[in-house]
Amino acid sequence: MINKQIEKTVGKIVDVPKDIIEAPIKTIKKLSPLFKKIKIKIGSPPGSLDYVGDAENLETTVKLRAYNQDDFIEEVISDPTRIKESLKEGCVNWIEVTGLRDLSSISEIGNQFNIHPMLLEDILNTQHLPKYEEGENYSAIILKAFWDDGQGSFKKNHITLVLTNNTIIQFQDLEHDLLKAKIGRIKQSRGRARKLKVDYLYYVLLDAFIDSYYVFFTNMNEKSSELEERLLSKGVGNLMDEIHSLKAELNDFRKNLFPLRDTITNLIEDEPKFINKKNMIFFSDLKDHLNQLVEYYLHYNENIKALVDLNSAILSNNLNAVMKTLTIIATIFIPLTFIAGIYGMNFEFMPELGWKWGYFIVWGVMVLVTLGMFIFFRRKNWL
Repeated sequence: MINKQIEKTVGKIVDVPKDIIEAPIKTIKKLSPLFKKIKIKIGSPPGSLDYVGDAENLETTVKLRAYNQDDFIEEVISDPTRIKESLKEGCVNWIEVTGLRDLSSISEIGNQFNIHPMLLEDILNTQHLPKYEEGENYSAIILKAFWDDGQGSFKKNHITLVLTNNTIIQFQDLEHDLLKAKIGRIKQSRGRARKLKVDYLYYVLLDAFIDSYYVFFTNMNEKSSELEERLLSKGVGNLMDEIHSLKAELNDFRKNLFPLRDTITNLIEDEPKFINKKNMIFFSDLKDHLNQLVEYYLHYNENIKALVDLNSAILSNNLNAVMKTLTIIATIFIPLTFIAGIYGMNFEFMPELGWKWGYFIVWGVMVLVTLGMFIFFRRKNWL
């Protein structure tokens, strides 16, 4: 039984170096597609339109939503060259462009609304970090939105919001349902969106996308709690691979969270002409949300470090258990080896060798010594 316990525990320890080595390698493999995408842009002149992303099979569609206090209109625009003439007078116009693979359509939209080619280049680069940019005729924010794919992982959507005079253009790489509730409220004339102008819609969209970051942390909390429970349960092996995977997710999230906070700060400080000063309080609220999200990030970053320490402590404890078991076994065999060594000497005159019951007496002494040491170790709680 003791041998099986040693074999089981030693087996866990033997696997440790392999797991620790493979964990960062798997993380690097997950990041390798990113570097492949970056290479596509190398050598291209500034302002060139090249799509960098995974949704190459998604057709580009354009949808127009226009509303005021009395009406709400929603229609699909099949001809990108007629977008500007499709805008509704006296309404807030919201253009939603889904799918970025059709470079000619993106370029046409940029020409109609005088969007700078450098910004169009960033719109098509789904690896671009969040940023704020103000042109002569627009204010633009690039950011990421997150949603659960229902399989335990998150999808990330590259989104650009361009605010112009009475119009918002929303470029997005993938389809999503993050705005379904917001659209429903506007349709039903609930809330203040139908009463206010386009700058308030700008805030509503940013608020919806920033709210998706809370869902990420909810999922992160569930994963970290599950790992902690598994680490504290008996019989668990090394979980360093899963902890590294969780840390990689958090680090990828950080690349979008911190720049987005700076982006909203720049927008507030810049006070763009398209946003009413009375509505700047709403954008300040977005900054408060992002500050809270940063605190969440710092908390879970420390939590993951604690998981690493806990995993290492458990592995060290398993190793100590192995060493303890081996030490006890060696200690028990020391007196037995001593006795066997004495009677294994080939001296001619050893009185015990001539005793009729000598062999059985020696066995009895060995058994009593073993039992005595076993009882001693049990009383000391070493077994």
